[in-house]
Formats: sequence, structure tokens, C-alpha cells
Amino acid sequence: TPAFPTLAAPNADKTVYLRIRDSGDFTLEVKAWQWRAFVRHATFYMLEHGAVAGMLFVLTMFNAGIYLVLRERGYLHIAVFLAAYFLFYSAHEGVGPLILWPDWPWLGERATVVFAALGLLTGAALAIELLDLPPGAAALRR
Repeated sequence: TPAFPTLAAPNADKTVYLRIRDSGDFTLEVKAWQWRAFVRHATFYMLEHGAVAGMLFVLTMFNAGIYLVLRERGYLHIAVFLAAYFLFYSAHEGVGPLILWPDWPWLGERATVVFAALGLLTGAALAIELLDLPPGAAALRR
């Protein structure tokens, strides 16, 4: 969450100009906060999204571990799908470009779309694997 302090008296009018340039997926939400309220919001926001991302990561590693032990392809598909969703979630929430790939601005601008597409592809592969389609349905397996 980009934030910057401004000095303004309570109930006073203040004009703030922002110049924003982006060629990727960018949403700007402008809010005026009191300092304590902002810190409380930012803390809970990061805790909540850190917990969700942590659970996705743990589930990914758990399913990858099960695949390594059992060699069941379904667990590999689940692990790859969860990894794609973890990357999509990180990109969508803005944490990915800040922490996971800060030196790749190209990926930072396109990561949401790239990882959403990857999630759809891996989700389709997961569905085909879990449905265990008969050999006669070869057209769906392509």
C-alpha cells in the first residue's frame, strides 16, 4: 500500500496532486487516514494476507511432499495449481513485486494476468487428472 504523510489541520481543506503512470494492472484507492488508524489497518491487512499466503505455501509444499513419497500424479497437479494460485495471490495483493520479484519490473506489470492464466491451465490439468477420463476422451486431454 503506497502511503505518504501530509500535514493538514483537522477539518481543513487540502489539495493533493498525484501523478501516476503505469502500463500494467494497477488500481489506485485514495483514502485519507489518521496515523493510528492507518497503522492498525496496515498491520491487520499484512497479518491477514500473510496468513493466507502462508497457508497456500504450506499446502503447496505438503502436496509436493506427498507426491515425492507416493509418486501419485494427482498430488503433483494439486501442488502446481496451488503454487500458481500462490503466485497469483501474491501478485494481485502487490506483495509479489515488492518481495518475490522486485528486480523484474516486466513481471511486476504482467504478473496478475500471467499467473491467472497459469492457474487456469493448471486447474484444467488438475481437473482432467482427478476426473480420470477414459481413453476415448482423448480430445479433452490435449
